[in-house]
Amino acid sequence: MAQVAQAYFHFETALSAQELRRFGRKVRKASREAALRNFNIEVQIVVDIEEGSLVGRITAIGAIILSTTSLISNYKGVKDSLNEICQDARSFGGDVCQRAIDYAGVSKRQVVRIERRTRTTGKLGRLLKDVERLEKSVDELSPSQMKGELSRFNHELEKIAKDLEPEERQALEELLEKTKLPAPRDWPEQVLQPPKAVMEQQQIELMPEEDPGRRKRRPMRYHTSFKVKPKKSRKKTRSLLDKDTGGRRTGRN
Repeated sequence: MAQVAQAYFHFETALSAQELRRFGRKVRKASREAALRNFNIEVQIVVDIEEGSLVGRITAIGAIILSTTSLISNYKGVKDSLNEICQDARSFGGDVCQRAIDYAGVSKRQVVRIERRTRTTGKLGRLLKDVERLEKSVDELSPSQMKGELSRFNHELEKIAKDLEPEERQALEELLEKTKLPAPRDWPEQVLQPPKAVMEQQQIELMPEEDPGRRKRRPMRYHTSFKVKPKKSRKKTRSLLDKDTGGRRTGRN
């Protein structure tokens, strides 16, 4: 299923095993509350926190495209819904990261990085904007330029499709078939650059050798997942195809 949102934080601090468990339970509660505030779809929350310097990834997973009996025929409804979901994703990430800062008791200097990631929804939003832009430029591009753009779209669509359920992918492809561009099934595959050559022998020799008799200690981790169902009274976020049918540093994906 799609990664609707992800809160990412990296703090320069050390916690004991007991402190990590206590911190993880607090972040778990905060992420549940943030999901209830910001999402109107059922989501699976995955909390993954690792010690060393403290790194956490709290991911919300859910269906962002629901199957419906009819698809909208233009981008406006889809784009509006995507914007709403992305705003909710950033709000979720901001809420969780701020709570994590408070619970960890770190100063501003100890905050290495925080991100409010939009993940699959952000990727899909950028793809639809690019499709709309290309629609307006069809008469200005040469056949080779058009082929290059469509092959890039195909590559992006394949990455997005990996996060979607089969019925979601079908709904998305049917929506894209309503554009002035060729249907997605006719988009050419992207010609990827060949992998770079392996490092030269001289470079390899300069790399330090690991001591086979020395084992690295596995970092302590707090990991849990749970479902959050939306409150029935809230009607803010909508499915992408359901609209017309009835921080400090912000990461992009």
